[in-house]
Amino acid sequence: MASSTHEPRPRTDRTALQARSFVIDGNETGILLVHGFAGSIADLRVFGERLHTMGGYTVIGVRLAGHGMTVEDLHRSVADDWYASARRGYHILAPRVKRVVVIGESMGALIAFRLSMEYPLIRGVVCVAPALRMGNETMRAIAMVMTPPSKKWKKTWVDDARAQRGSLRAVTSRSYREFSRVVTKERATLKSVSVPVLALFAEGDFVTDASSIEILKSTLPDTQLMVHVVKAHTHHLSESTQVDELSGEINEFIQRCE
Repeated sequence: MASSTHEPRPRTDRTALQARSFVIDGNETGILLVHGFAGSIADLRVFGERLHTMGGYTVIGVRLAGHGMTVEDLHRSVADDWYASARRGYHILAPRVKRVVVIGESMGALIAFRLSMEYPLIRGVVCVAPALRMGNETMRAIAMVMTPPSKKWKKTWVDDARAQRGSLRAVTSRSYREFSRVVTKERATLKSVSVPVLALFAEGDFVTDASSIEILKSTLPDTQLMVHVVKAHTHHLSESTQVDELSGEINEFIQRCE
């Protein structure tokens, strides 16, 4: 008998197609892609596909728990769920390869730092627009202590096309608090990161504050950290006109990490 049209669809059916986790089989060097808060793995897929073409790497893109669906789904998830999603992606990738480089965007960059401290197979981290400090720290502080958990914060830069790729147009105060906990936690332990780091940042980033790069520079030694600041007005460097140049730079970094 046909199911009722009023029956809720499975969670996987509600996930935007481009926001779903994916695997591109390749060689024994693995790339783990981790997207940002309330974003989508579609934001990093361009880098994954270009790097696979350049170096033949095995690529896994991870959809973090609660992401790629609805504001309510994200509201029900917590930071520990997001870390767990990234770790699951690593454990799927690790048996296929001999070395791993993690590419994380925004909050995903902070999760990448955490994974690099946990798994020796990870030989380097590429942090794209690392969210070590946000453009509006005051809003972050207010969201942490003063707003009710269900209050929604609109993301005005998310247009129809980005929403169709899985980015959310709004987040709740509770979700933002969980994100803030990730920022606070990883800023405090950044000095424990020991692998090489390539940091990519747009000077016109309207989400992450430019002082995030200064935090990296003041915490990690020059011999460990490479920084490339791009002339672009975006938070998502995969959409910049320099995406081919940046992919080449990431490819060279990965080869050095081998």
